[in-house]
Amino acid sequence: MAKSLIVLVDSREKKNSHILEYFAKQRIAYEETKLDYGDYSFYIPEEAAGEDIYFHRDIVIERKASLEELSGNLSQDRERFEKEFLKAGNDGCKVYLMIEEPGGYSSVIAHKYRTEMNPAADMISFNAAEDSAELYTADPVDIRKLDKLVKSNPERFKQGSRI
Repeated sequence: MAKSLIVLVDSREKKNSHILEYFAKQRIAYEETKLDYGDYSFYIPEEAAGEDIYFHRDIVIERKASLEELSGNLSQDRERFEKEFLKAGNDGCKVYLMIEEPGGYSSVIAHKYRTEMNPAADMISFNAAEDSAELYTADPVDIRKLDKLVKSNPERFKQGSRI
């Protein structure tokens, strides 16, 4: 059944040619369509299930290419960003927030990205985003350990100190 899944790609998603190229190389079927929220979801086609079964209101992936993009969404586009997550939550949809850039939370704490927000403000915003979505990064570091570190040393991170 998993091989028959078709990935839904939001037609408004930008700068994702590397993902679409990967799908093509791996022979992963996908369709571009407008999604109400999230950038990716999937469905099981009629040939495999007897009828098309869509999951775009049950589970989606919201992709961010970098911490800069996420930070910008949480500062300049915050209202739109929060509305999208709220709409998904109200529909009972599970959102996975995927940050492609390696580094994840360790980059936030070390402030290894360009943003006008300080690391503490970003960390608070990222944690707030996690209330609406599960956050994943390309970094294998255990996020819970870093979160514990921040919570146990709040003064250290208010000033944007580095680890």
